[in-house]
Amino acid sequence: MTAEKIQYATDEQPDELDAERTLYAIRHLVGLLSLKTGETPRTVLDDEFTKAPSDEFWRATIGATR
Repeated sequence: MTAEKIQYATDEQPDELDAERTLYAIRHLVGLLSLKTGETPRTVLDDEFTKAPSDEFWRATIGATR
């Protein structure tokens, strides 16, 4: 799977993405990034969460309820 294929799937076929497989892929990508940077997966994700929009933004944008 290439980055281009992932980008295409998220842009052109979002309804076909399987949640379980998507989360599996994310976990593995974060693991690979951790090996490359020497950080733990938790520190990688914590850093990204500080950069992410607020929960209120996501609730308004995508209708998330949690």
